[in-house]
Amino acid sequence: MGEKEVKKEGRTLMETSKAAYLTTIDSE
Repeated sequence: MGEKEVKKEGRTLMETSKAAYLTTIDSE
């Protein structure tokens, strides 16, 4: 895996976790 791919993957994870975090807050 290239460095660019790793960064892209990390960014995707951040976006996903952020969305999940916001969804969790909304559901309360």
